[in-house]
Amino acid sequence: MPLLIGRGKSLSALDEALKRENLIVLVSQREDDKEDISPEDLYEVGTVSLIKQTFKLPDNSVKCVVEGMFRVRIRDCPQTEPHFTAKIEILEDVEEVDREELEKIRLTIQAQIENFLHLGIPFPADNKIRGSHSNARKRSYQGFLKRIEDKERYNHRRQNGTTFQILRH
Repeated sequence: MPLLIGRGKSLSALDEALKRENLIVLVSQREDDKEDISPEDLYEVGTVSLIKQTFKLPDNSVKCVVEGMFRVRIRDCPQTEPHFTAKIEILEDVEEVDREELEKIRLTIQAQIENFLHLGIPFPADNKIRGSHSNARKRSYQGFLKRIEDKERYNHRRQNGTTFQILRH
């Protein structure tokens, strides 16, 4: 998943993760337009992600490609400066759904992402990224992420119309 990182705390967290094992916890904030955030402004469920590539831009922001590894629940944020640190709980997946069906879905999503990257479509500006995800849609994605069982997440995705599509300009 490609990300554009520009806030000071986010850049600091990225730098720290790159010095370590290239792992970072990604969580959404509840309100996109809020600039100075506290731990209470973040959703409690997120994803530990592997940082695959980074590209520093002239304005000091960073384009970065990450791969989600597993879901986590934020239990505490003991540090907020120069970036947030978190005590996390790994959320285990309960295997109830057909693994073959899930693998087909994963391969489809992966192919769409690879297609997007191969098209050479430039990353949108930060404000376009924020504007493209309404708070209602983000809450829907957050509900999807919070589902504990694979089958429950799959059914939530189908019922709420959560799809993964590449939009061509």
